[in-house]
Amino acid sequence: MMRWLAWLFTGTTCLAGLGAPLPEIAVGSSGRERIIQSAPRPPEKGAPPAFLVGTVTEVSAEEDRQPQQTRLSESCTLRVESAYGHLEEVVGIRTAVLQADYEQSPYVPIDEDWGRLWHFKKGQRLLVILHRSDGEPCFDGEELMLLNERTASLPEILRRTGMLPQEFTDEDLEVLKEASPSWHRRVFAEGAAARAARAEEAGRWRAVMQAAAGIGLLIGLGAWGMRQRRR
Repeated sequence: MMRWLAWLFTGTTCLAGLGAPLPEIAVGSSGRERIIQSAPRPPEKGAPPAFLVGTVTEVSAEEDRQPQQTRLSESCTLRVESAYGHLEEVVGIRTAVLQADYEQSPYVPIDEDWGRLWHFKKGQRLLVILHRSDGEPCFDGEELMLLNERTASLPEILRRTGMLPQEFTDEDLEVLKEASPSWHRRVFAEGAAARAARAEEAGRWRAVMQAAAGIGLLIGLGAWGMRQRRR
């Protein structure tokens, strides 16, 4: 009985520590360049596996007008400073080239502010959330964040929380909101749902423990009563 109660207590305490800090990924050792394409991250994929931080060294943009379609391409080259998570494809890289392509009708005028990558400036620091698409590392344009004085703590926040929405504190969410309002909305919604589910699970565990404790008390009282009658 006591061993069973101890097991229940261990299971309950584990509910409070599902998240773990992300490990650092060694970068810069091989001098490799990695091309990373843009691709939306489906919400059902869960927490992203990794992120990197780098400084912009170059940007480019191209407009290819054809009779059938207009193709727009842009890129942003980063000197990688650090990376965290679980993505072996970025181990050792020194340079990351972010690329995005778009297609539109040739009859639609090109917006002079199209795209995002080529609008960054040389010397700016970016944080790039990475995920997998068709087995390859990718980034979502909505999860590309500029680091400045107000968002400088974001890399440490993402490392500490493991990018699990339920692990973000209110202070963490404020920093995230400053860096990316769209990702803040996503993390806030997923975090609220995860915290509610975890609270419900913890409530069930507490009910089981209380029932087990009651049974243990009854067994103890029964054993004590039997010893008293024998006397």
